[in-house]
Amino acid sequence: MSCLQPSLWASLVFILSSGLAANFSQAEPITGVSNPLASASGGLVSVNLCVDQMLLRFAERDQITSVTYFADNPLMSPLALQAQGLHRNHGLVEEIIPLQPRLVLAGEYGAREAIELLLALGYPVVRVPLPQKLADIDAHLARMAEILDSPPALLSFSQHWQVRKAQLQAENRRTPNSAKPSALMLGPNHIAPGGGTLEDELLTLAGFQNWAVQQGIQGFASVNLEKLVLNPPDLLIVDQVAAEHFSVAHEVLQHPALARAMQKGDLAALPGNLSVCPAPNINALISTLIELRLGLKRNVS
Repeated sequence: MSCLQPSLWASLVFILSSGLAANFSQAEPITGVSNPLASASGGLVSVNLCVDQMLLRFAERDQITSVTYFADNPLMSPLALQAQGLHRNHGLVEEIIPLQPRLVLAGEYGAREAIELLLALGYPVVRVPLPQKLADIDAHLARMAEILDSPPALLSFSQHWQVRKAQLQAENRRTPNSAKPSALMLGPNHIAPGGGTLEDELLTLAGFQNWAVQQGIQGFASVNLEKLVLNPPDLLIVDQVAAEHFSVAHEVLQHPALARAMQKGDLAALPGNLSVCPAPNINALISTLIELRLGLKRNVS
């Protein structure tokens, strides 16, 4: 039973998520508890990797009772070290009930059977929709601030993101598309994010043109390899694990025709542990994408 609902492009990299769309207008209220952090330490149980990261980054450690078994995997979380020593769960009721949680935090769709049973037994549960669009990140951060009783670190993080986003959006409006390099985020089995995806919005915010959108791709779709070879992007972005280790799902990266084509451009690796869960890592993620663009400009010049 999966307790993971990360970014869809990164999910394709790790083959872990269904990528169902979130609906922030239907976020559930905190059930059965007025303020879960008002008294006593401990009691927060997460059954979702992205919620794990929000807790590890912004909650006090003694507030956290359990995180998922993904949380201490450095390939999937930049906060893996912080998760060491905490109880880990697989999103199973028999693991959670003995912990006597004051609040169970889940993604919108994962661990469905366990969450339904916990609710039936009277345990307080909150499902937190995860971002599928850029605007959802603000809503997600605000929702987690509400749940965690507005920790200063989270409020500061959110404010920094909003200021940074506004600055980048203004810079993008001033920059003609002709001056923006093209980039393609290529996932397993040559699937890429096109228009209408969070990944497309992140590429745009970082100052790129999305090569997939230029090819007319909407949503997530397989890239035509002939088009990719004949008209490669300025930057081909793959997951760092895919760049360093062979797998059948990424064997296209070893194709000699693509290797020759990318001599005209550049290949970059994006740390998967940033892109799996964009919201708790959004400032580092957008900075990494911008660094890739600036590095490309240096290489081209």
